[in-house]
Amino acid sequence: EAGRASETRLGRFFGKSLVVAQVALSVGMLSAAGLFIGHLSNLEHIDLGFRRDHVLLVTLDPARSGYSAEQLSHSYQELLERLEAIPGVHSATISAPTPLSGAGASRFANVDGHPERPEDRRYLSVAWVAPKYFETLGTPLLVGRDFSFADRGRPRVAIVNQAMASYYFAGGNPIGKHFTFDGESQPYEIVGVAGDAKYFEIREGVRRTIYLNTFQFPQAASAFALRTSVDPETVGPTVRRTVREVLKTVPVVRVTTLAGQVDASIVPERLIATLSGLFGAMGSL
Repeated sequence: EAGRASETRLGRFFGKSLVVAQVALSVGMLSAAGLFIGHLSNLEHIDLGFRRDHVLLVTLDPARSGYSAEQLSHSYQELLERLEAIPGVHSATISAPTPLSGAGASRFANVDGHPERPEDRRYLSVAWVAPKYFETLGTPLLVGRDFSFADRGRPRVAIVNQAMASYYFAGGNPIGKHFTFDGESQPYEIVGVAGDAKYFEIREGVRRTIYLNTFQFPQAASAFALRTSVDPETVGPTVRRTVREVLKTVPVVRVTTLAGQVDASIVPERLIATLSGLFGAMGSL
């Protein structure tokens, strides 16, 4: 009888311990889920420096089209004009890479009058865009001018973001100043300053960024962005048809929305938040 009583007490103690452990584990998992969900919500509502809504992204592949680089450059200008004529399209531009696509390019730059010690140098993010990029993405152009098709064939120009302007010019006016990239001798003239935007990585702080006019390069970028006044997906078929009319041998390889691309950049956080909430809820049953 004493043995059975002892086993009963031990069983009760073990059962209570399991309940306490289960409750503690459930509370811990629910707390972690709350933290992950809060982090996800912050990412979903963070100020990106551009408007993700009502933007259609269309990527072309001219690699085997038979067009020369010069032919593509002029045809792309015509295509932009045709795309802007589509009902419901407010503006159209080109961007390479597209915002938060997971791709990116970085270079060291030498800014006239602002020498840096080797240990202070940082890579600058570089993007190739067309006229109306900032209008289409909703990023403010703070000082200076936008790119122009008339820049083609002229000395190269650049637009820098506010973070770069503040770092190198410390409140001064960067318009008209010049820089070169490492390994190049051809200078770029700064003609504008744009607002800061999370162009390459949503989880990091704003990088110092340089935007270049894609029409000043032999091979223009091939990712188009259209701001619409309607659901951007509804103009997709018309966009495909317009591309075929202007560039008969250039296929459209991808059509998506900027909002969808931004959401895709935070899939890991979304998955972790969902699984944490699910496991926490299961543990509390």
